[in-house]
Amino acid sequence: MVEAKTQTMNLQVKQKSTMTTPLLSRDVECEATVWDLFDATMDQGETSRKEELNPKFISLPWCETGRRESQGEEQKAPQLGKSAMVIERFLASNLYKSQQAMYFGQSAKIDDKKRTTRFQYVLCPLWTYYSAATKNKSVLNLAWNTTNSNILAVAYGQFLLSEDKQGGLVCCWSTKNLTQPERSYPFEHSVSALAFSLNSQLLVVGLQDGKIIVLDVSHAEKKPIVQASLKNGGHVGPVWVLKSVQWTHGEAIVSAGEDGQLLIWSLNLSRIERFFARIPISLLKKEKVGAADMMDEVPIQEVFSILDFSVSNGADPLILVATKEGYLLEVEMELQIQRVVRAHLGPIYKVQVSPFCWQLALTAGADGKVLLWARSKKDAPILSLAVSASAVVCAEWSPSFSTIVACASGTFLSIWDLARKTHEPVTKVNIGAALTSLVFSPDGMNVLVGDRTGKIHVHSLQDMPYKPLMPVEALLKAIPGMVLL
Repeated sequence: MVEAKTQTMNLQVKQKSTMTTPLLSRDVECEATVWDLFDATMDQGETSRKEELNPKFISLPWCETGRRESQGEEQKAPQLGKSAMVIERFLASNLYKSQQAMYFGQSAKIDDKKRTTRFQYVLCPLWTYYSAATKNKSVLNLAWNTTNSNILAVAYGQFLLSEDKQGGLVCCWSTKNLTQPERSYPFEHSVSALAFSLNSQLLVVGLQDGKIIVLDVSHAEKKPIVQASLKNGGHVGPVWVLKSVQWTHGEAIVSAGEDGQLLIWSLNLSRIERFFARIPISLLKKEKVGAADMMDEVPIQEVFSILDFSVSNGADPLILVATKEGYLLEVEMELQIQRVVRAHLGPIYKVQVSPFCWQLALTAGADGKVLLWARSKKDAPILSLAVSASAVVCAEWSPSFSTIVACASGTFLSIWDLARKTHEPVTKVNIGAALTSLVFSPDGMNVLVGDRTGKIHVHSLQDMPYKPLMPVEALLKAIPGMVLL
């Protein structure tokens, strides 16, 4: 009764800690030979086909890339190759531990108390993807895996069509193994386009002879699942761009090339077929022909060569098409050309819709400029970035910073922040070789550029401003006079 009134309970108090006997330990030294590894891996058995096809279990086993001349017992035991791949990744992590930590954003950050109001936008070089198989081959395209952000597919070949004699190559690099590619698929012609499927490990490859081949990167051997060529309605010339999109009929692969046609293919494991009609990208115009005293207007159809395209999602979806002749075209989803604009004085190498605002898009051309376009102002660009006197081979929006654009021109990689200044880049670095392609990492904190020597240079963006809380408003504020429809 006294405890209940005072609300004080007399609980037992612990007087001493619990004591246990120390654990016994000892040091053991042993030696494992190649035959021990072989016997141990054989006992594990082969991985089931169900796990290999599951995207959650996607991995790129260790593969041969010219490092070994002899094919020994590892071909008889596939599990031994996977074990060697794990060991190789551990060795690479020991050599590039600090670079990998910086790539994944785990390096030491600047103290907020010591941070100044002026950001430096530092491009810190991390590592270079390069091997003996990629020597004297240009990096023509880069594509990230859609389910595993550590896997990067790279297309190699000759930058000029007249030099397409040494063949092409597709390599799958991993951010966990920086010394050698974990997949290598040779081709007779240069590889000009790549695209991963949305929800699997299928890789769609476009060649400069017009063929489209679908590969399964879960296998080290090059075993094409399906192949599309001119015989079944494919492209006549080189395939310059491939993209995987979610269409009304399911997943589809949209291809475009030198012949000026957009082809939409249905994608599955058994076949690749075209279920939409061709979209000829051409313009009907009239020219005066005949003698000086008897001129007559004759309709002439001009066919454009497609170098790139981007799908603008929103209330009124459109396909923006960049052509070799310098025209920017808007194509409706009903496959009709809606608008044709002369955008650049030369080929347009890149067109991309902003990932934050579907009403904004950028184009990069051979005239050394990057132009920003808006749906509300259709006849003229709303902003022009004078990047360089050389051609801008590639430009991309940052997937995490709405106002940041990366450009590759000549031998320079430049970063532009529209919210800070538009007359010059916020930072620029000289790679030392002619650049051919560019891509951001999936998190937007790293930039990868490829050159004509077969190297892929990885740079980390350091000392960057904070991500805006409202990215769309920040982007519109950075562009003067820009308002949403």
